Amino acid sequence: MECTFTDLHTHILPGVDDGAKNMEKALEMLRMQKACGVDRVALTPHFYPLREEFQAFLEKRQLAYEALLPNWDRETMPELRLAAEVHYSPTLSELDMRRLTIGESNYLLLELSNTSFPAHIESILKAIQQQGIVPILAHVERCEYFMEEPDRLVQLVKLGAMAQVSTKAMVEKKRRKFVQVCLQKSVAQIVASDIHDLWEKKYLVGNVVSKANEKMITRAEEFAKAVWDNVLPPAYTVDPVKRTLFGYR
Repeated sequence: MECTFTDLHTHILPGVDDGAKNMEKALEMLRMQKACGVDRVALTPHFYPLREEFQAFLEKRQLAYEALLPNWDRETMPELRLAAEVHYSPTLSELDMRRLTIGESNYLLLELSNTSFPAHIESILKAIQQQGIVPILAHVERCEYFMEEPDRLVQLVKLGAMAQVSTKAMVEKKRRKFVQVCLQKSVAQIVASDIHDLWEKKYLVGNVVSKANEKMITRAEEFAKAVWDNVLPPAYTVDPVKRTLFGYR
């Protein structure tokens, strides 16, 4: 498959969160990305607004980024953009979300709770959008309430959010069908690795192409590249996803 990839969800920035613990690991993860055809990587460390102060996070992230850049090699590593995986909180409407977007673009990676459908989510999404920002819901297949009631995700996407699924879920038995149907029906648009460590090499976007649906990944790359370029995504129509006795359709 002759295609380069964009990975919008990674935990490669060293020493900031539960991703790369040191510079050596971070650099090896970047080399792994490039080797499997990923030419563009967003660095998205976790930001928990209820656990840490906004400015302190920005400073910590910037220091890690400035330490990484002198070690970055154009020939063996992808192009980098600074961003964050922002954990959902009703307080987000009080923050300058532009500081956390992907490369200062109009797109923000937003992580929801895995177990509880977030309170006031519609109003918070609207507040983010009023800042001119499109929220991208991270690894939606991990949110049990979306898998149990897919229409909850459908409705959020119809409200203007986008959705990202993880490469691992495209090849694992438990979530594969849900992810495939969401991509087919444009309920999810983006595929990303959410890589945290070296052992996850097999889940990098370029390495799952042979095991997953190539057409889906090619289509997802069009959306990811649009985010990277800070342009409007390809036109799409969101269709309902139904949970059945035997899976999803």
